[in-house]
Amino acid sequence: MDFSELFKCSGIVKYSPDGKFIANSAGYRLVIKNVETLQIVHLLNCIDEIAQIEWSPDSTLVLAASYKRASVEVFSIQHPSFKATIEEGAAGVAYAQFSPDSRHILVTSDFQLRITIWSLLGQKTVPLAHLKYPKFASRGIDFTKNDSGKYMALAERRSDCRDYISIICTDTWELVKHFATNTKHLHDVKWSACGRYLCVWDSHLHYRMLVYSADGASVLCDYSAYENALGLSTVQWSPNNKFLALGS
Repeated sequence: MDFSELFKCSGIVKYSPDGKFIANSAGYRLVIKNVETLQIVHLLNCIDEIAQIEWSPDSTLVLAASYKRASVEVFSIQHPSFKATIEEGAAGVAYAQFSPDSRHILVTSDFQLRITIWSLLGQKTVPLAHLKYPKFASRGIDFTKNDSGKYMALAERRSDCRDYISIICTDTWELVKHFATNTKHLHDVKWSACGRYLCVWDSHLHYRMLVYSADGASVLCDYSAYENALGLSTVQWSPNNKFLALGS
């Protein structure tokens, strides 16, 4: 086994999905290095201290979020002159992530008031849609795997204190299905690899897992291993869609 030289870092560190680059924060600077040589490829200045780093799925873009400034800055690895800036203003920024096509960014506001969909495809970065009532900032969202993320499942918590799932078509970012879940306090949601089934599970305090059809019309499975004990901490589909691994 071979080891590289020590790489000193006190900030956030994120590998690109293709494994070719590593991004780390140093205050307000974003440093992009080549994984094999650890040589600096790009040294990028941000508007303020970096609170979050995320790579696009195709490894061509990287975002740096500043929660203090309620801003998200997007940089290109292939074109260093490119830079897109998203300003959320009074709504604030609690979390930011790329969509599977790597050309849209989902920004969750403070207090989970909304998710704003921003497009990077035009001359300017523009908001395409606002999705209300997201239950979480950094989870409760999953995209279908079999069709490059055509559909997004979003966990919601509305004013009636019930859990809901909204199915969004990412071609237009419009709502196609909406249904309530039989959970006390939904923890997360995950599509099967085929995109035909949707698994949701309850909080760490209540052991319950449910599998819905893609439109939410049918409950295909409702499973609880025991009562009055800690619940699930992780759930994972098998690649063939036939099994679910449940970790409590």
